[in-house]
Amino acid sequence: MDAEDDYSDGDYTDATDSDDDMPDLEGEGAQAAPAPAEPAEVEEQLSPLEWKQRGNEHYKAKEYIKSIAMYTKAIAGDPSEPAFLNNRAAAYIMLLDYKASLADAHAAHLLKPDVVKYLERMAKCYSSLGRKTDATRTYSKVLELDPSNAAALRETAELRQVENFKKQAQLAAEGGHFNSAVSLLDRALALTPADDLMKLQQAEYYLKQEKVGEAERIAAGILRMNNNNTEALYVRGLCKYEMGDTDQAIMHFKRALQGDPDHKRSRTKLKLTKSLVSLKEQGKQALSSGKYDDALKFYTEALEIDPANQINMAKLYYNRCLVKSKLNDNEGALQDCDAALEADEKYIKALIKRARLQIDLEMYEEAVKACEAACNLQQGDRDLERMLQEAQLELKKSKRKNYYKILAVSKTATEPEIKKAYKKMALKTHPDRCREESEKDAWEAKFKDVTEAYTILSDSEKRARYDGGADIEDLHAGGGGHGHGGMNPNDLFSQFFAGGGGGGGFGHSHFG
Repeated sequence: MDAEDDYSDGDYTDATDSDDDMPDLEGEGAQAAPAPAEPAEVEEQLSPLEWKQRGNEHYKAKEYIKSIAMYTKAIAGDPSEPAFLNNRAAAYIMLLDYKASLADAHAAHLLKPDVVKYLERMAKCYSSLGRKTDATRTYSKVLELDPSNAAALRETAELRQVENFKKQAQLAAEGGHFNSAVSLLDRALALTPADDLMKLQQAEYYLKQEKVGEAERIAAGILRMNNNNTEALYVRGLCKYEMGDTDQAIMHFKRALQGDPDHKRSRTKLKLTKSLVSLKEQGKQALSSGKYDDALKFYTEALEIDPANQINMAKLYYNRCLVKSKLNDNEGALQDCDAALEADEKYIKALIKRARLQIDLEMYEEAVKACEAACNLQQGDRDLERMLQEAQLELKKSKRKNYYKILAVSKTATEPEIKKAYKKMALKTHPDRCREESEKDAWEAKFKDVTEAYTILSDSEKRARYDGGADIEDLHAGGGGHGHGGMNPNDLFSQFFAGGGGGGGFGHSHFG
């Protein structure tokens, strides 16, 4: 049976990271040796202003994490000084942590409501987070205090641009122009870089273009900052679903619903995914237990659930192909194989199965192409290389006269069956039956082919060489002047029907 691909889920975690100062242990279960006691390091005793100055030095050196630590000590020493909070807010912005920056800027504003720069920083954070209404309201306060404030005027205009870009992106998406929609949101995000909802909308546009990797990168990045973000969990669930990783998709949709039980999109997609998984599992069990008609029904129902999901469609078509093979419907199985490869052209299992079906259906040229494609995808696979050689040999053999078809027998026909078939076909194609002189040559050619087929297939050694791909000319070499293993078609016919009137009154025409 077809195995589901396993996609790892390692780019964010719910677990709390271990402390940086935990000792590294050598070997499993090793115990750390007790370290000699060291005198506790005495922390410097600096004033809040001195801690702030240290923070400024680190900030100028672009050591923002260290600067935040210094500003935090300054704030602890004097919580009533808004400048300390404002400086830490600036450092958080450099780390793109707009939520933390907003908290500090807002606290500074509460301490001194009429200071413009605190309001400016708040508004900038609101804007970056995509909180347009809050940003506009805050910039209005800035302009009340400073009507000519250049930053407020510029940022207010940029917010209007952002809304315009978002509307254009929505219109582009409605028209199916998802690449344009993504580009327009890129322009908007350049002005509001921390707008998670806009990023996730962009991720959904990427999914419409089947760029699952880009979409997952966006969702995973947001989840690293907040692993309970409902919309990000939903979008990442969509990514997993598109990848065919239904277990991970279900887990993400469930977590989204834990955070927001009324999240309709997660609930709808969860129900759909569960239905798909259930039908696939029922189909798999029915196939494994030999209940092929049931398996066919389950896989057909599963195929109707979400035709847009190419990865799942490829696997479902492949599995239904296996069922049809069990039901001896090779033509139907081949159609499903083709459908699986239309959904996923690099689906190696489907390529291999298609090649085998094409060989069985005597579509040798197509089988060679399918084998070559599989070998290119899975280089060094000896089984595939042997299948390619088999297809190439069958193709070569198919270009010769098919003696089995001429006698209308199977490739496994026994010697008595071949003899019986010759008698039947010789009587049927004998030129004396021909009533039209214009068709005489065609009848003679058919009769010769029947004789030729019998002389090869009735000889075990020649038949083995023929089955092995030997050229027709080599099989008949040295056989006499008639080119049929030395046997004149009329002579062979006479041997079979002599003495019993089996010739049916036929004459004794000679065929050169």
